[in-house]
Amino acid sequence: MQHPTARLIDIGDDQAVQLPAEFRLEDTTEVYIRRDESTGDVILSKQAPVDWRSFMRMREQLKAVPQDFLSGREQGEQQRDPVEDWKE
Repeated sequence: MQHPTARLIDIGDDQAVQLPAEFRLEDTTEVYIRRDESTGDVILSKQAPVDWRSFMRMREQLKAVPQDFLSGREQGEQQRDPVEDWKE
């Protein structure tokens, strides 16, 4: 099975990617782009990338979790053997 490919077009110092119709990006005029650190592949996405640094900055802005966080949650304890139904 052959995988679809996109055509690269040089425009001055830039490159454009011509996507096949089946990969058309609707309802947007921009995409996020990044390079995978382990493979070097270029990845296009309509969604903003999520990284741990951004998450931790947001977490620091929220400050400490309140002591009563989830205090109204009613969840009992269960005594069970985690490998009871395990079979090789």
